[in-house]
Amino acid sequence: QHTDGDGGGGVPMGAVPFTEVANELTDEIDVATTEQRLRILRQADAQVFAGWRHHASINDYATVLQVISDAALTLIEGSAKGEANAIIMSGCGTSGRLAFFLARTFNRLLLQSGHPAIFHYLISGGDRAIVMSVEKAEDDPNAGAAELKALTAEKHRVLYFGITCGFSAAYVAGQLDYAMNDARFTTVLLGFNPVCLSRNAPVENWDKTFRQIATELDSRQKRQQQSQHQQQQWLSGACYVVNPIVGPEPITGSTRMKGGTATKVLLEVILAPAISRALKTPTTTTPEQLLMMYEQTCRQTYNQIEAVLPIIEHAGNSLRSGNHVYYLGADTFGILAAVDASECPPTYGASFDDIRGFLDGGWQAMHNKEGDLSSLGASFRFSITDFTERVLPTLTAGDTVISVQLGDAIQPRPSADEPVSQGGHQLSTILESAVTSGAYVSSISISSSSTSISTSAPDSTSDHSTKSSDNSAIYRVHYRLSNVYLFSDGLVQQQHNVPAFAEISLKWTLNAISTIAHVSIGKVFKNLMIDVAVSNNKLFSRAIGIIEKCTGQPTQVARTCLLRAIHEVDTVSESIDRLPISVHIEHAMALLPAPSKAGEPQQQQPQQQQRRRKVVPCALVLAIRTGASVQEALRVLDAEPVVRRILSLTSA
Repeated sequence: QHTDGDGGGGVPMGAVPFTEVANELTDEIDVATTEQRLRILRQADAQVFAGWRHHASINDYATVLQVISDAALTLIEGSAKGEANAIIMSGCGTSGRLAFFLARTFNRLLLQSGHPAIFHYLISGGDRAIVMSVEKAEDDPNAGAAELKALTAEKHRVLYFGITCGFSAAYVAGQLDYAMNDARFTTVLLGFNPVCLSRNAPVENWDKTFRQIATELDSRQKRQQQSQHQQQQWLSGACYVVNPIVGPEPITGSTRMKGGTATKVLLEVILAPAISRALKTPTTTTPEQLLMMYEQTCRQTYNQIEAVLPIIEHAGNSLRSGNHVYYLGADTFGILAAVDASECPPTYGASFDDIRGFLDGGWQAMHNKEGDLSSLGASFRFSITDFTERVLPTLTAGDTVISVQLGDAIQPRPSADEPVSQGGHQLSTILESAVTSGAYVSSISISSSSTSISTSAPDSTSDHSTKSSDNSAIYRVHYRLSNVYLFSDGLVQQQHNVPAFAEISLKWTLNAISTIAHVSIGKVFKNLMIDVAVSNNKLFSRAIGIIEKCTGQPTQVARTCLLRAIHEVDTVSESIDRLPISVHIEHAMALLPAPSKAGEPQQQQPQQQQRRRKVVPCALVLAIRTGASVQEALRVLDAEPVVRRILSLTSA
């Protein structure tokens, strides 16, 4: 049905993976105004549904999505009859976090409807990776396979989703290799590159490449199609490659954005109809209908998102002044906020404390497999209570506080037997206290209505008034969407429903806030992330590519400049050059600042400590000014952090 995966469809062999290509729509995002940046993001996110160039889009996959949904239905119904079935979603980074998020959501719905929980998640690095990047873990295929094998040892039938936006994660490749050779599994590879552009680099301690695994899965799917077995509800050993091309990311390689959006949409489009049919709802929405509803939600979100402009401006100002941005929320909104914050350090080389998310109930509200991980340190303490006790007393006029909520009030706890505070009154009180500190305080809420957005300060009488001119009031933004909940009202009570459309609207909004705030402080060159954390093989290769693209230097020169910046040497010795990539990664990660102690916001650091965060920008300056030492390059960055301007000055 789709030819992109085999080098056809106009995809030249050896081309750059589409998830790593610079998006032509966002080429000027670093020099645009905030309003223009929002418009640029709107155009880029529209590609999730409209597609990119001539390649197959999400909407072209409706048929295969229905087939996989039928397989999920078979397992859910079998589980209700006592079968030990499992639907497993697995990934690294954003993909793994969404796997956790959706498994939590769908299990809660099944349990509340009297059905056994059937959904499971795997995330490289374990549950700590839900709120903090553990990206080096994604390079281990053997660990991935071992975790999947242990989880499914007693299972009868398994539907496995291996999620990797760029078709690159070795952790997922190991699981795919295991799953497609076990007849109990139906195996789905989900991502957004053609198979011919999946990673073909050698994997440490493994005898295969990701491309070999993806190619074999693709070949098996084609054989299934030829024998017309794909029409069956369940086919032992079936394989599917779901890889619509959603276009390059707004910020090159940042698959937390469009890739994360498409992942959430696709999994919900597959699994929600299966659950709906299993629970015998009066009306069942098809994958095709759901895709149309998500596309409508995208348009409605961006039609209203300009009201968030003041919030974005203040968030950027907070980061520029060395202060902080804090998200506060409950249940799924709070989790999405914590996830958005956790993705900023690996994406932008940001400090963990620059943007933080706090969830009503903390780990108790997460319902993750490993339970409360707050004993691991301050970075893992993110409840509203933690914010109240450790952050609120330290707020200053330079900080930004953003509350996110479903409806006109803070979300209630999921159910009466879950000891999570109601949150509404508590959070309102916290926001009022934050206002008295002088911090910029805002609230974003989303509900169902046909009316347009409203923005107001607390004493405003108009639904369309502007914010107050200082920090003396809470700036409120209210989105109104045609669709908020995933299921019809006849399925479950509203408090047990899934606000999937509101969640994806919030994701677009939070991505816009955190992305534009970092763009405004020089974290990108054009649309290329340049201050990335070199935390795994993928990002090591990406860093070299960034240096090549920005400076025009050949690969070997770019690699040498990166190694100089990582090891802080002016000459790369032969012994350094021959070190495994994993050792270079360990050195690069050692240059990142440690999170603050005792859960308190990070204090202003000495200049030398701040310098140590800029590995890739330093390498760029070394590539631009070929005679400069590492220390000279760092001094240049101290004076002018925007590398595009440094390039202009050097050229002049």
